[in-house]
Amino acid sequence: MKKSEEGNDGLIALGRIVKSRGIKGEMRVVSLTDYPDRFQPGLVISVIAAGGEVVKHTVEQAAFVKDEVILLLDGIEDRTAAEMYRGAYICIGKNEAVELDEYSAYDFDIIGCNVTDESGEIIGTVVDIAHYPANDALVIEDETEWFLFPALKSLLVDMDMKKRIVTVVMPEGLPKYPKGTR
Repeated sequence: MKKSEEGNDGLIALGRIVKSRGIKGEMRVVSLTDYPDRFQPGLVISVIAAGGEVVKHTVEQAAFVKDEVILLLDGIEDRTAAEMYRGAYICIGKNEAVELDEYSAYDFDIIGCNVTDESGEIIGTVVDIAHYPANDALVIEDETEWFLFPALKSLLVDMDMKKRIVTVVMPEGLPKYPKGTR
């Protein structure tokens, strides 16, 4: 276990500790990643504890039970120590994230991007991403209103992460709402 000097801006969450399990310091973790197989012995993680303190640990054991991961971390020797991390997030550095294909991006990469139509006119900024069973939706805001934009390949023309611009085909009839009502 090692306290990290790094802030949590450069971290992405892989999971959230929901409670301890057993008396040996194991923890039940809800996976927040599309790649839960990342939880393997030897993985160095950062745990964002209460108050924002970032503590480094190494995964000693990992087991998958239903939709949860049971982890044992170095330096966590008993149930009491494990309970101290209840509600904490298990993170890795953004530079350690799984590389995605050219048609995919992480939420943290898209949020904050400007959105333009095909003519280059700025429509707004992506402020959030809503995840629905059928498809994801970009939450786009401008100075006065916000709307949900369906994140479909047929409507997303280009995502230039270097320039932080998402180019879209703007369908007619998308409902818009006053800013601050979300």
